[in-house]
Amino acid sequence: MMKNTVFLVLIITIVCFKAFCQDYEVLEAKRSFKETGEKIKKGDFLNRKEIVLIREKGYMTLDIKIPINLKLATGKHNIDSLSAQLAARYKKHESLEAILKDQGILECKFVYQVWLVPGTTRHYEADRITVQEGHLSVNLQTQEPVTLHWKNPDKKYHDSYLLIIKDAFSKLFIDVLETNEPSITFHPESYGYQYMLYHIVAEDCRASKTFRIEAKR
Repeated sequence: MMKNTVFLVLIITIVCFKAFCQDYEVLEAKRSFKETGEKIKKGDFLNRKEIVLIREKGYMTLDIKIPINLKLATGKHNIDSLSAQLAARYKKHESLEAILKDQGILECKFVYQVWLVPGTTRHYEADRITVQEGHLSVNLQTQEPVTLHWKNPDKKYHDSYLLIIKDAFSKLFIDVLETNEPSITFHPESYGYQYMLYHIVAEDCRASKTFRIEAKR
């Protein structure tokens, strides 16, 4: 009888633990509610299957058990769907980060010449890669490709370049594209992000400034 009782307690503990593992801790919440109308507060735990409603000027942040938190703004949200999407994006980020690390690009630094802007106290790095297009605004409806062109002040450089694209908010890597030419064509609207950042970097770590991409409907 004693053995059966211990076994039953063990089973209940395992089931409860698995159920708890499906819960996400609320790190911050304002004007956030469950479908039942129950208010969500900081420190609460939400089941991953929960549907939440965030009213105007509200927000919520959830710990979904990956190194980046799920941040929600005004609207009706399916926690399970959004957490799965963010987890997939983080997995892609990790794979791209590993590629950049293997290529020696992730943490490398190029020593630029710093020049003073005449008549001011401002400085700028004179020998960066310059991108002709700079900041981009793309139309999600037309789905037309974008071509970037750049110039490297090092005329002797003939190796490859990387176009590195990040999410403007989380700074997660979205994509890394390689080319042997001083130009590249890609589809920024295909990534599903409204605001992105990009820069060009050469194998010797010389890079362009970081520019934004805004996708509009």
